Amino acid sequence: MDEMKKKEHDDQKLHIAVFPWLAFGHFLPFLHLSNHLAQLGHRISFISTPKNLRRLTEISPNQSASVTMVPLPLPSVHGLPDSAESTSEVPFHLVPYLKQAYDKLQFPVTDFLQNSDVNWVILDIAPHWLPPIATRLGISSVFFSIFSASSFAFLGSPEDLLRRCQQPVEDLTVVPKWIPFPSNVAFRLFEVMRIQEQMDPNASDFFRFAKVIEGCRFVATRSCAELEADSLSLLQNYTKSLLFRWGCFRLGKTTVRETTAGTL
Repeated sequence: MDEMKKKEHDDQKLHIAVFPWLAFGHFLPFLHLSNHLAQLGHRISFISTPKNLRRLTEISPNQSASVTMVPLPLPSVHGLPDSAESTSEVPFHLVPYLKQAYDKLQFPVTDFLQNSDVNWVILDIAPHWLPPIATRLGISSVFFSIFSASSFAFLGSPEDLLRRCQQPVEDLTVVPKWIPFPSNVAFRLFEVMRIQEQMDPNASDFFRFAKVIEGCRFVATRSCAELEADSLSLLQNYTKSLLFRWGCFRLGKTTVRETTAGTL
């Protein structure tokens, strides 16, 4: 009987791949999530580039043994410095080239997923090409948003995001019409100009965000009803995907060392 219970418990364990965008403001929440899921008994494959994984190991030396780092070399792109693998290593105007290099990881990521027993993949805002690949391989996909629910709601539904591709970026400086409750969440003009400078002309951030939301089976956001009840209710209407609230992770005393990661 004990062996049967153990087998049933083992069958419920998952192999989960996580694939964050190449910025430390994204790496760390994904790593915290990975360690949390590993504590629940799941196996985690954390996919990124070699230099970023080395830095994460230095920043977070006490990560779970169930979290396996999967290094994939970043493909070269004309205009991107050879040594650059994250936003902390390039000025804003070179970030579009980093996004283009990240998109070229589509092929090694697909190869890894095809040749592993991954059940789920948790992805970030950038890889708009990954949800259909996961669906084709029979892998469930989750979009893990590192943004607050209020910021998420401000950006709008997938349809609103695709319309933003054709609208002046200055529209981001005002509260959009689809917010039905009092809010002062909006970008300042200098922030908008910085966002525009980092846009990939081949696939804008709005396009990426929309396609990720549309393609994933589940959407998870770092929030809770006690803080953002109105925004969370609105988000549930934005997407056909199931919405989960991850809340905030408690960090151990030595989980993360101080670091100067540069631009997030």
